Amino acid sequence: MLSHAPPPLSPSSLQSLLTLAIHVLDGDGGEAGAAVMAGSLALADAGVPTRDLVAAAGVARVVGPGGASSGALVLDPTAAEGAGAAAGALIALMPATDRVTQAVFTGGWGPDAVEGGVGLASAGAAGLGEAMRAALRGGER
Repeated sequence: MLSHAPPPLSPSSLQSLLTLAIHVLDGDGGEAGAAVMAGSLALADAGVPTRDLVAAAGVARVVGPGGASSGALVLDPTAAEGAGAAAGALIALMPATDRVTQAVFTGGWGPDAVEGGVGLASAGAAGLGEAMRAALRGGER
């Protein structure tokens, strides 16, 4: 399900040094995914050639009444949900090709839970990718 993707920057951009500084002033979960997308949008808005935008979404496996293994998957968890979760994941992908550029997992994930978590986060990131494209076109300002 997870495939290796080339870097999102196009080969012509790799001859440049780019530094993005993203400062989070306040957050309630989802800051890492938001930072990935803010950086991607900043590069696109500045005209830096890239292979695609990068969208990201987080998912948490919250502890259910039957213990950690019975927890439900929550897309875009709040900070409280993430802190109390049995496991968490951040999936960043290039929406046009559906190729994962980064996957970060924390906590205990079983094979079935990984598949469900990656699927949910990937679907969320794909939807955010559409919103990012619309924003760049000026449709969501």
